[in-house]
Amino acid sequence: MFEAATEDLGRVDEAPWHSPQQLMEVEHALLGYDHVQLGVLVCRRWSLPQVITEVIKLHHDYAASVAQASGPLGSLIAIVQLADLLSMCLMDSPGLADQEPVDIAAVLAAKCMRPEWPHPPVSASVLAQRVGTIRDEAAEIAERLLDARTASPK
Repeated sequence: MFEAATEDLGRVDEAPWHSPQQLMEVEHALLGYDHVQLGVLVCRRWSLPQVITEVIKLHHDYAASVAQASGPLGSLIAIVQLADLLSMCLMDSPGLADQEPVDIAAVLAAKCMRPEWPHPPVSASVLAQRVGTIRDEAAEIAERLLDARTASPK
């Protein structure tokens, strides 16, 4: 799908979106579907465990982590939601990781911590201490994936 729709995906990346909901709206407008629908389809096609399919299906439903809070599914959903919000925060503020931890924590508390979560997966202050490492490791993984993709035969 990604190789077949490279141009369309580039238009999604270039569109002005700054939240998960806006991203899904742009995907629907440009592609006719969103990454959640695609993820669920891939999970089913690859026969992945149902819990993975559920996490993908619900990762933009912030009430779902609360509804499932008493079990591991709620925790998994909240972790993925936090990771998603953090990635958007770092895209919108690329220099965030270079700020003082107290300033990073304030931004993370405002942009990444959902009021629906009775107990966030990690506090903003703890996450602030690790943002630089997270950013660097994510960049390294992305680079390796790109290298592997360009090295693999078509």
